[in-house]
Amino acid sequence: MRLASPVFTVEVVVREDDVVIRGSGELDVAAAPVLSACAASAVETGEGDVVFDLADLTFLDAAGLHTMIDIHRRLEEVGRRLQIEGARGPVRRVLQLSGVDRVVDVLAQDSFGSGVSTARFGSPLGAHSRSVRRERPVVVDHGGQNANVR
Repeated sequence: MRLASPVFTVEVVVREDDVVIRGSGELDVAAAPVLSACAASAVETGEGDVVFDLADLTFLDAAGLHTMIDIHRRLEEVGRRLQIEGARGPVRRVLQLSGVDRVVDVLAQDSFGSGVSTARFGSPLGAHSRSVRRERPVVVDHGGQNANVR
């Protein structure tokens, strides 16, 4: 499935049991409903985790963050997880400043280009952790600092 707003495109693919939602462009107040509709469908129809692939996202505002937290809450209610992968630059910084990286599993691009590091951005040891995800996403949680948003 592929949906778009004027500056935001979403593609939904299935990877093993997980639903991967790839966003590209600007995730702002105009584009948030597009992401929300795709994610709602993934929550209702899938059984695995939902992964937001933000590698091609160039902008993220409060409406996009709100949509991610809303999807995170819906998935938690049914015993599933939201993961964010590929966030870089300003998008990664917004996730850090907002605290979303302490609530949702945010996977960083491996600096060696060999895959995805499983360290949380918010972890003080995150920059030194180099576990590479192969098939199923696994997050290294240093210190058990998982937080629940209610």
